[in-house]
Amino acid sequence: MARLFKMALVRQRTMLLLFGALAVALPMLIGVTYRALGGAPGLEDLWKLLPEGIKALTRAQGGFLPGMGATGYMAAGFRHPMLLVLLTAATVAVAVAALAREVERGTILLLLARPIPRWKVVVSRGAALAVIIALLLALILVGFTLGFAFAGALGDLQWRRLLLVLPNALALFLAIGGYSLLLSARASEGGHVMGPAAALTLLFFVLDYSSQLWEPLRPLGYVSLFHYYDPVGVAQSGSLPWRDLLVLLTVAAAGLGAAIVVFQRRDITR
Repeated sequence: MARLFKMALVRQRTMLLLFGALAVALPMLIGVTYRALGGAPGLEDLWKLLPEGIKALTRAQGGFLPGMGATGYMAAGFRHPMLLVLLTAATVAVAVAALAREVERGTILLLLARPIPRWKVVVSRGAALAVIIALLLALILVGFTLGFAFAGALGDLQWRRLLLVLPNALALFLAIGGYSLLLSARASEGGHVMGPAAALTLLFFVLDYSSQLWEPLRPLGYVSLFHYYDPVGVAQSGSLPWRDLLVLLTVAAAGLGAAIVVFQRRDITR
């Protein structure tokens, strides 16, 4: 199992380097803009001018984000569309390469020619995916730290509250990775995974966003995975969202379990 896990990480090294560089650069740019906006006073003035549609992107329509200063600004950055796209793209790409791309290239036949149970292949790829997501989140935190350091606002950050955001983010993208791995387990071409996985993730985001702006859609918000990802709320409360973590990790585990069953039963020669 350890050898399969190591092999999975090694095969993803180029992709990890690319996404890793972006994971540092994008949040660094976001962090630098904090001082450019005038710090906490400037952010408060800007917040009053923003429409509700923009505020809904951070799930901070309640108005408490400006009062949190640099901490609130960084927490909101974890829901920035650019970072969500980056992490979603990385998660789906790794899931595609884990199984579907191997089947497409025929390399999976060489791997399974050895006496290795298929479930171990899926579990090792799932573990590698989890490690890669965790590494990218750590690099994002490094990028934010550099950005706020350049902005001269590093001392304004409340690290204990901000670190609590990371488990929530990890759980969200593990859930996305769960259904992406399931799609990868049943596909014979990478292209058959990327489109559906990206479309489903976008649907979840649109449902969450729309449910915040239109009252009739409010109940549908609970269907979206993004409903259970609230970095600003976590930073404000200073506590882990145990219910949200449980929902997201349940989805992740269900996706991995279903991927094991599907890959165990399928004919990989087709």
